Amino acid sequence: MILDPASISALAAIFGSLSGALASSLSTWITQRHQDRRDLLAKRIFHREQLYSDFISESARAIADAIQHSLQDPNELIPTYALVSRITFELVKRSAHER
Repeated sequence: MILDPASISALAAIFGSLSGALASSLSTWITQRHQDRRDLLAKRIFHREQLYSDFISESARAIADAIQHSLQDPNELIPTYALVSRITFELVKRSAHER
């Protein structure tokens, strides 16, 4: 089988175009994958920061109340304990995910 120079040039152009398209598609896929990971990580960090902020606010409120009064109604501490449970759950979940 003998190929003339015009056929070789045409095949080179087709394969060059295909390899360029494949490289571009692969690059786009990798970029999108890393962006999705960054977005997920940012969402997790925001959620964790919000949880810690809620805990600090609720604890500060409970401490201020404790300074002014004796503990008359233990139910006032339930939101603080609920936040501690959520934080513990997040830590356990993160620890299991890292394994």
